[in-house]
Order: sequence, then C-alpha cells, then structure tokens
Amino acid sequence: RCAMRSLEIARDRSRSLEIFTVYPPWRRVCPRSNETTFGVGRCVVLKNMFDRLSDEAQSNPNFFAELADEVRGECARHGTVLHLQCDKWSNGFIYLKLLSHPEAARLRDTMHGRYFAKNKILAELVPEATYNKKWKLQ
Repeated sequence: RCAMRSLEIARDRSRSLEIFTVYPPWRRVCPRSNETTFGVGRCVVLKNMFDRLSDEAQSNPNFFAELADEVRGECARHGTVLHLQCDKWSNGFIYLKLLSHPEAARLRDTMHGRYFAKNKILAELVPEATYNKKWKLQ
C-alpha cells in the first residue's frame, strides 16, 4: 500500500539541491508510483464498529443491514452518503462514500475517537480508486 505524503522531497543529483514541494490536501503524490491522485478524501473507513465473531453478528441474519442503517443515519448528519457497505469478513470495517471531500473530512474528524458498542472508532480516509475497486463500483 502506498503511503500518502503531503511533503515530497526530491533531490537534484546534478546540483545537490533539495527541492521541497508542498501539495494542498486534495492533491497528493504517491511516492512509489509518482502518480497524482485527486479527490482522495471522498471515501472513509470506520474501523472497530463491530465484532464479526460475536454471538449477535452470527445469530442475527439482519445484523449488518441494521448496523448499516444505524451508521447511515448517524453519518447523514455530516454529509450526503452515496454508498455504505459493511465488510463482513473484516473485524469491524464499514466503508462510506460521501458527496465531497469536506463532508468526508468532517465525518472523519467527528467519528475518529468516538465509542460505538464499547469500541473506540478509528476513522481514516480511503483513496477513491481503492474504494471503487474493493466494492466493484464503476
């Protein structure tokens, strides 16, 4: 996985100069592939939202649908939720795609560190290309 960095340091070997390029938050450079990605912050993953091995998750066939409805209701206060999916094979990951970057950033800032079902939520932005590939969208 490619680590996203807002500061890229490139060295010009012919002159031994260091060139510092600072990119705005919506424009990131992937150090491995040197490709620029736009709109990175439109998708969010919420971690530690459920335990897939719990009795409730295994016995209730509507567990993931009910959880998705509950999370959609909470996240709709921060922006327009375009897509929401619970990853049934992970240990508590819920993926969301919002309408815009500011909405996703607001959701991440609000949800990160909160508690849900006695678990501390970890919220992170996900590159949109990764999100679309995982859920087979366009």
